[in-house]
Amino acid sequence: MSYTHLTKTELIFIEEYHSIGHTERKIAKNLKRGHETIYRAGA
Repeated sequence: MSYTHLTKTELIFIEEYHSIGHTERKIAKNLKRGHETIYRAGA
């Protein structure tokens, strides 16, 4: 199994979508990432 880091673009996307009230699960679906990854990025 290979792992990839979140890109700067993805981190900006996560930050923007958090600011307008999207849930971690919805952001994860848009990025095709696991929701746990999004939770950890926001921590």
